[in-house]
Amino acid sequence: MINYDITIHTRDKQQVSFVCSEAEDLLSAADRESILLPSQCRKGTCGACVATVTAGTYHLGEVSMEALPEKAQARGDVLLCRTYPRADLILEAPYDYNYIRFERIPEREAEVVDVTMVATGTRRLLLRLQPDEQGGAAEFEAGQFMEIQVPGSDARRAYSLANNTNWNGDLEFSSRYDQVVPSLPIWNPPWWAIA
Repeated sequence: MINYDITIHTRDKQQVSFVCSEAEDLLSAADRESILLPSQCRKGTCGACVATVTAGTYHLGEVSMEALPEKAQARGDVLLCRTYPRADLILEAPYDYNYIRFERIPEREAEVVDVTMVATGTRRLLLRLQPDEQGGAAEFEAGQFMEIQVPGSDARRAYSLANNTNWNGDLEFSSRYDQVVPSLPIWNPPWWAIA
């Protein structure tokens, strides 16, 4: 298997490098080396892992045209979760170095406490974190989001928090009726915030 050197330059002129095989997407290769780049869906539909290739050749897998329009592709924009190198690559990222993490994001278990209809087609989802080695508090900053995953499924979805940090471990979300899920672990990526 052929491996290629990947270098990503951040907006603040720093860089991160890792090795990627031609059979692996860039985001997965970075993750394997404990380099956690900003991302969300990992399916080519959200656009959160966008970067611009400035040198090298690659194969771009299937992506949503809303996440990566043809004009963006023509100028070298790619989604890291759908980009497979065919040579050494140099990319420019649209974020600063401090948005990259070098340790795993903690996974937390939560239970559904309440699901309430609050408006036509909108429900309030209240989860409570299960106490673990990190304690039971729900600590986060305004504008952060959580990625929610149903146990036994690979599907994840990001939701903005609708409450404040608290000692009870409560996490409150508002969602369309068809997006509320029954039982969930939680990820809290503090490096990526929604304004």
